[in-house]
Amino acid sequence: MLKLSVLDQSVASYGQPQDAAIRPDALAGTAAQVAHQLSALAARLELDELVVCSWAHDPSVQSRSFELLAEVFELPVNSC
Repeated sequence: MLKLSVLDQSVASYGQPQDAAIRPDALAGTAAQVAHQLSALAARLELDELVVCSWAHDPSVQSRSFELLAEVFELPVNSC
């Protein structure tokens, strides 16, 4: 099990410049930040829709991240 301080450091560093170098095509941040990034990407590429994938391993965490994103985009949230 990770010590809380190690986990806190990991969470605090997520989204830092070194992460961008590792995952240049990934979008990360709060739901509002990711929604903004997705909207900008869709506009730049003239897309009508996007498919979003999550790297979260835990299904409940993955579901929650999709729920948060759906709320920002004002989409219906269904629990599956």
